[in-house]
Amino acid sequence: MLKENLLNDIGFTDEMKKNYDVLYAAIGEGTEKIAEAYMAEKITICEALDAVRKLDPTVNEYSADLMLVLLCTDFLFEKYKENNVPYECFESTAKNIKIKVDECEKFKGVFGTFVAEYMDPYFRLTRIGFGRLMFDIVPASEEDIAVGDITLPMGSFMARCHIPSGSPLRREDCIKSYKAVYNYCKPHLKNGILPVVCSSWLLHPAIKDLYGEGSNTHRFISDFKLYWWIDTDTFSNAWRVFNMDDTGNPDDFPRETRLQRNIVDYLKSGKKLGKGKGIFLFDGENVL
Repeated sequence: MLKENLLNDIGFTDEMKKNYDVLYAAIGEGTEKIAEAYMAEKITICEALDAVRKLDPTVNEYSADLMLVLLCTDFLFEKYKENNVPYECFESTAKNIKIKVDECEKFKGVFGTFVAEYMDPYFRLTRIGFGRLMFDIVPASEEDIAVGDITLPMGSFMARCHIPSGSPLRREDCIKSYKAVYNYCKPHLKNGILPVVCSSWLLHPAIKDLYGEGSNTHRFISDFKLYWWIDTDTFSNAWRVFNMDDTGNPDDFPRETRLQRNIVDYLKSGKKLGKGKGIFLFDGENVL
């Protein structure tokens, strides 16, 4: 069973806790052994997920995946302590599990997670929560990056930013996150500068205007200098905005929020969305 109060710390509702108890009764004991093997790096995340899903075929695979994630989080707490990572980082990381449960319930109608494989870096301590944002702490980029006055050769140290859903991207919260990851990475920095990169649907050039000037997200996007983007025929991130997949017909999307309406009107005009990549430099206090 999970450590006392862990579900409270993650932010689970009473209903989620009840669902967890039912799920644990079905596959909990078997999952604990698999989680232990995975956290000891004896098996991969894919092997662990496959094993958990086979414990009880009547359990939805997204629910089974969540059980593995939750029980791995027990081990993760100890791993953070062993590596002297601040408790605040553990808490920020763990709270993202609840966000993934919320997304799964809205999008799939299931208590679980449909992105368990994505969480592998959580448990390898390469993706860590720093307040509002998460970052991959990685020693190498997948490509040379050059935009404006910024040049980042492949192999340079950087922090790759991830943007959990569930709360506004307030400027003060983002700056706190940048400062926290900067302090964590400080021993590895060249000339006291941290390159921060991001790959996201939010960094497609059209998205900033669709959010509107003055919005939290518009300000967040404005920090980044775009160095790559692509249009796609299908809006693959539609579920993040509409809680449904792109059917190919923008009229199928709800129009309940300003952003939803702006995106629907944009797509109906024949234009496309996609994703982009951006970078900025941070000196510990300011975005350069």
